[in-house]
Amino acid sequence: MYPDDVPASACANDFNPKSFENFRMAIIQGGSATYQVGRKDISINRPESIENRLVKLLLFLEAKRPKENWGQFLNKDGNLKWETIAVAGQSQGGGHAVLIGIKHEVARVLCFGSPKDFSKRLNAPAAYYREESATPKARFFTFNHLQDPVGCTQQQLSRNMKALELDAFGPRVDVTTEDAPYQHTRILTTSFPVVTETSELMTPDGKNSEWASAAHTSVIAGKYADHWNQVWTYMLTEKTP
Repeated sequence: MYPDDVPASACANDFNPKSFENFRMAIIQGGSATYQVGRKDISINRPESIENRLVKLLLFLEAKRPKENWGQFLNKDGNLKWETIAVAGQSQGGGHAVLIGIKHEVARVLCFGSPKDFSKRLNAPAAYYREESATPKARFFTFNHLQDPVGCTQQQLSRNMKALELDAFGPRVDVTTEDAPYQHTRILTTSFPVVTETSELMTPDGKNSEWASAAHTSVIAGKYADHWNQVWTYMLTEKTP
């Protein structure tokens, strides 16, 4: 797997408005980045980057399973054919998906328990959310639990959505109370399952607790697959420009 032992939230206290972007691009493409006051750095070799790992995976699958046509996702020069790929991720992975969608035109972007890049130091969403996007914003879809405290508050998450201009496609819709097509929104939420702060592992900031984890991972959890089938299908198939 790609290196993910340092969370992107480490950039939240950095004065540099491009800290989140630099941090994520080091992981996506390979490179180095300073992510926190005090000059803490990450350095990712190109072979360990998300892009290179994906290229190598596709080449492996094309060689081992030629009838499945995995080569359709690569250009003749061996680089990723981004426009044919839907990128998705949960938590930190969702943030990577957003930035990839901003840098490259992709088929669509699916975010679960994300995007959570919010600068506490600057009291603002990550600067890259407002960059010109190679992928039309109508192709971005987000799905978050209303009790999820990981990475940022619900109010900060709403500001992230606004910075990404996803509110232009409809209001926040709770899939617990409405059915597909959810007013054709790109901002999906849920209050299922209802979780409580009863765990002895609970901390004041909501980190490293059973309660936080239950809410944060619920929207992608396999045990709720039957419950979320309609939601995931909508995110994957809603018509986009």
